[in-house]
Amino acid sequence: MKEEYKCPIDGCDSSFFTEVGLNFHVKTKHGELPKPVVKSIPKKEKLTPKVEKVVKEKPKKEEKEKRLSVTEYEKQTKEKSGKLWKKRLKSMRKSMSVVKVGDKLTRAELVKLVGDSEGISHGDEPVKRFSDGVRKQKFTITKVKEMKNDWKVFHAESPSQRLVWKEGPIKGKHFVTIPIIVKK
Repeated sequence: MKEEYKCPIDGCDSSFFTEVGLNFHVKTKHGELPKPVVKSIPKKEKLTPKVEKVVKEKPKKEEKEKRLSVTEYEKQTKEKSGKLWKKRLKSMRKSMSVVKVGDKLTRAELVKLVGDSEGISHGDEPVKRFSDGVRKQKFTITKVKEMKNDWKVFHAESPSQRLVWKEGPIKGKHFVTIPIIVKK
């Protein structure tokens, strides 16, 4: 048997009968893979016409959303909610609502009465504004409950939705809570 495979590393005179033996030697003794020794076999040239390759344009990669750390997310959320709360306070009525049981209100009247809050959701669907979640239907005030602390709870119903909100004083100022929207 003839030793055909010689170690390609400079200064190493080892030779092996098989390529597997050479690979094992180089990997264990020298810590790297050998460069394959290619035996050149003359190929017969085939005459074929050259065809230009079609170059496909790669679609531009969209930048991924930057992921926020927990503290950055909390800070951003606090700032956003603070801005929404200040905006809501400015648009809030200054006195108690004068609706009573049996009153009928359109969607527009109801939104004006309660305020068009931002950043709320109802059910499983996120809603940007209160008016986006309320359907264009007539609402009837079905219940007005007076609490001991001068607050009132209002219930309004339409054929497909039920709304509940509260109003009352806190430290001399009048507040209106964000209404709860419930599907029937």
